[in-house]
Amino acid sequence: MSINGLNIGVSALQANQRALDISANNVANALTAGFQPSRAEFQATAPSGVVVNVSQAGQQLAQQATGQTNGNTGNTSLASQPSGTDLATEIVNQIQYKAGFNFSAQIIKTNDEILGTLLDLRA
Repeated sequence: MSINGLNIGVSALQANQRALDISANNVANALTAGFQPSRAEFQATAPSGVVVNVSQAGQQLAQQATGQTNGNTGNTSLASQPSGTDLATEIVNQIQYKAGFNFSAQIIKTNDEILGTLLDLRA
């Protein structure tokens, strides 16, 4: 059971790190014209763990800006549009991902202590 807890902790660490990387990329490109931010979506995996899927948050907005949704061929290019990054949302997301990372590290630490205790009892 403790080994499974370690796997859960490691997969959560990796997922939160990936989500933080995605958010950091969004912030770094916030002033880039036409940049469409990505969104991290957490998904549980079997038997235990979590992964992050990446989706484009502003894909529909980009289609509307270029006139592709209604068949118009507008002269507006995506590169001339401002970035779709909301910095307030990204800051909140980064705080959540950092807390998730810290919680996952605590899970690993606790499982390590449990395994150490079990090995001491066995010896």
